[in-house]
This record gives sequence, structure tokens and C-alpha cells, in this order.
Amino acid sequence: MAWTFDQALFMKANASTETRTRFQRLIEHLLSRNLQAVQVEFDGMSDNEKVLVGLCVGKDGNTLTHRLCAGVVSENSIKFIEAMLPSDPVTILGAPNKKGMFPIHIAVENSLDNTVNYLVQQGVDINQRSLMEGNTAAVVAAINNDFDLLTTLVERGADITIKNKQGLTCQDYVLKNNDQETALKWSALMIIQSGVKSGMLIEKNDGKKRNTRAL
Repeated sequence: MAWTFDQALFMKANASTETRTRFQRLIEHLLSRNLQAVQVEFDGMSDNEKVLVGLCVGKDGNTLTHRLCAGVVSENSIKFIEAMLPSDPVTILGAPNKKGMFPIHIAVENSLDNTVNYLVQQGVDINQRSLMEGNTAAVVAAINNDFDLLTTLVERGADITIKNKQGLTCQDYVLKNNDQETALKWSALMIIQSGVKSGMLIEKNDGKKRNTRAL
């Protein structure tokens, strides 16, 4: 994993040489999946330093936050993300990469359900549109034909009627093959969204939802 600092960010915040050195050590610990060492590095940082680190851009145009949300360190990167969060987590969890995609889009793209749920719990806008294509997280799931994750997003409050910059919605991508099985799944999804909007579904402690009629 090759990383380059966003020099403008560091210069603006007058980041110290110590912060830069700490960041290099941090990357080494992440690569070796040493959560304890990662935690130690983050524990020694101020909120400002955590933001700088979280927004540092690599050669691929992704921030460290995006790479973690892609599961580059582990399929379950939540503990690593938790360790790096400043007091205002949306500062870094709501920042786009150079392609205009937000961490939630990256997590959906990599089918990381737990990470998606975690991001929503931290206050990330579930209907945030990517800057270039205008895709919501739900549209990304629809493009990938990931019905399980699309259902999770709807249960968490995603709006599947939002159009991207091509004027397409989740339905356009899901039903493009025009097969009966997919059509039935889509119908079931519409029922779930209707339940969410009417307040029939409530969230349980595990992040899942159930029908209030069963209570």
C-alpha cells in the first residue's frame, strides 16, 4: 500500500514531523493487521491529527478511510475505523475520494454489510450521492445486483427512487434483465420500503428490523 500525504492539508494544519512519522508507522501496523499497535498510535493523536490521517490520499486517489472501508486491511475493518475516528466522525466518514465516491459507496461496492451498517450508525448520510455519477449507496448495490445489501440499505432508510446523473434509479438497474425471479425480489423490496416509510419496521439492538405488528 503506497501512500502520499495531502501536503496542502498538512501545511494548512502545520502538521508536525512527528505526526508524519506516526502516520508511516501506522500504515506499517495496518499492513501487519496489528490492531493493538494501531490503537496505540491513534491514542496518541489529537482529533485534528486523526482528521489529517483519515483524509490522507494515496496514489490511487483514495483516503485511508476509503481503503479501510474497502476491507483492504481485513474484511471486518470496523475496529480499525473505530480506532481512528475523531470526536466528529462524519468529518472523515463523509469525505469523498478523488473519484467523488464516499466511504459508504466503497463499502457497498465491496459488499461489506457490517461496515455499511456501522457507517450509518455513525451518522453518514445513507442517501449521499457520489459527486461524479450521482449514485447513492443503494444504486451502487443495484448496479452490483447485490440484493442482500440493497435490502439492508432499504431497511436502514435508503431511498431507492433517487435518480443518478444518467436519470436512472435502482429499479432501472435491477430490472434490466427482465427476469421473473428478480421482479419478485424487487416487489418484496418495495414492500419493505413501504413498511419503513410507514413506520411499520423498527430497529432492534442488533441493527436489524422487524415488523411492529408482531409486537
